[in-house]
Amino acid sequence: MSQLYLALESVRKRSNHNFFTTGGGSFEENLNFIYNASKHELAGTELPVWFTDDGLACSQARVSFIDIEAFMRNMAGVVKGLCNREIALQALQS
Repeated sequence: MSQLYLALESVRKRSNHNFFTTGGGSFEENLNFIYNASKHELAGTELPVWFTDDGLACSQARVSFIDIEAFMRNMAGVVKGLCNREIALQALQS
């Protein structure tokens, strides 16, 4: 998940495109919550990020495996189009 979030951040910086607004509840925002929990929260008696029956979760967010797969496919299109801004933007909108 961290690599997926870092890929999103790389594309954000290169394209100058914000992928979510705080409080919007989008997949990208939830990915951000999970990334931050895994990076910054110390594991005490419970894990900062855990598996559920259908995805991953932290105290602030959940993402499903189906949504993770769809996002990875979209990111693959973005990566292919990084040299062609029009192709990259089309992949982001799908």
